Amino acid sequence: MSSSSSSSTNHLGPAVSEKLTRDNYILWKAQVLPPIRGAQFLGILDGTTPPPAKTIKAEKGDKTEEVPNPAYATWLAQDQQVLAFLVNSLSSTILAQVATLTTSSEVWAALENMYSAQSRARVTNLRMQLASLKKGSMNVAAYFDKMKTLGDEIAAAGKPIDNDEMVSFILNGLDFEYNPIVSSILGRTDPISINDLYAQIMAFEMLLEMFDQGSGNKYQSSANSASRGRGRGSFIHGVVATTATVGALEAAGFKEEAMEISRETGIHKVEINPIVPLARFVEEQTTRP
Repeated sequence: MSSSSSSSTNHLGPAVSEKLTRDNYILWKAQVLPPIRGAQFLGILDGTTPPPAKTIKAEKGDKTEEVPNPAYATWLAQDQQVLAFLVNSLSSTILAQVATLTTSSEVWAALENMYSAQSRARVTNLRMQLASLKKGSMNVAAYFDKMKTLGDEIAAAGKPIDNDEMVSFILNGLDFEYNPIVSSILGRTDPISINDLYAQIMAFEMLLEMFDQGSGNKYQSSANSASRGRGRGSFIHGVVATTATVGALEAAGFKEEAMEISRETGIHKVEINPIVPLARFVEEQTTRP
């Protein structure tokens, strides 16, 4: 490969926007690794592509002489390009601690050692935040965004959370009024993706808001009736009297309440699993003239 071709192929681009400090190793690492991987320099960075011999033996006439190894010159140029990229991404405080190191793999190993204990503590702290985070006054979009941010930070530290565990964290943080849909999701035999979970909980939130604003007043007596069933309180602020939520109540184990609402309102569930019709019901109600 020619030098011009190599340069255009392996160009690392501008320095990262956020330089490494004592507090942002995970975010910094997430910025510097993609361009290095894209330039196919990761082996040089982590030491798995060691330097070739500096010299090789070459025959000149009837003699064998040691001559510079072109492969080493290429490796050195690439290594120094990665080293410059790393150095330019460090704050002055961190740079002072690695300034005497001469290869990119030496700098990378030193930084890994400096931050490894901090990273483990950070991952533990982030997982504790995920486990304890509650939706509270946040809307669903803000709640999911916070959860995703925490999950992304953990993944950037090399400890990604699998889909089922993230779903459990999200469901655990929802308020009591979301219990019908939580129970239905937990009762599924097939896994649900984060995107589908977001769509279903967002649709449920839209139902809550729609009926809170007065569009569900005609169902309020049925909701009050449901609250008398076994003393479990009024469900989701009057949203119970819908085809989707009558199904949700039954799927969540509130069969007596679901039957009572069906008798008094004439509304019956259309599917045993309410997760599918819920988003469609919201769309129909919000677009109805």
